[in-house]
Amino acid sequence: MRTLQIEPLSEEAFRPYGRVLGRPSRTADIDKGWLGYWHTLAEIGFHDNPVWGFLEMHQRQPIVEELERHCRSHEVFIPMGGVSIMPIAAGGDWNDPHASPDLDTLRLFLVDGAKALVVGRGIWHTPSFPVGPTAGFLLALEERTPSDDIDVRKIGPFEFSLPV
Repeated sequence: MRTLQIEPLSEEAFRPYGRVLGRPSRTADIDKGWLGYWHTLAEIGFHDNPVWGFLEMHQRQPIVEELERHCRSHEVFIPMGGVSIMPIAAGGDWNDPHASPDLDTLRLFLVDGAKALVVGRGIWHTPSFPVGPTAGFLLALEERTPSDDIDVRKIGPFEFSLPV
């Protein structure tokens, strides 16, 4: 069983998989001294009826055994409590129904609640592994994603150690 290492979530490290959203380093588009607003941080890439959902994960064994992808749109994860580990991998053309994750690109990111993630279309991922009892995310995705845009592949198993 291959052991994976957890790394901090940064815009640069996550770039091959999507976008990290947080307070930008550039000057605010609107700055009133008491208010700063940055507009158009990222396009989400929805084409058909975006909806909000809530995802709650409970602590489980830190072993990655499957990954999923959504080929029609991006998926936005906004942390809503708890620290967790998010497995992410690239691999294959999102138009290819037989594509598999490139396990050489499999990475684990520490999601501490300070930044949101936009997982790109066709990027392999799995719900995060809470460091504590639970972790939650507000999700933005297309309405039909759960019923007809989930492509799942068994992998590994790959184990890792949760931070203490």
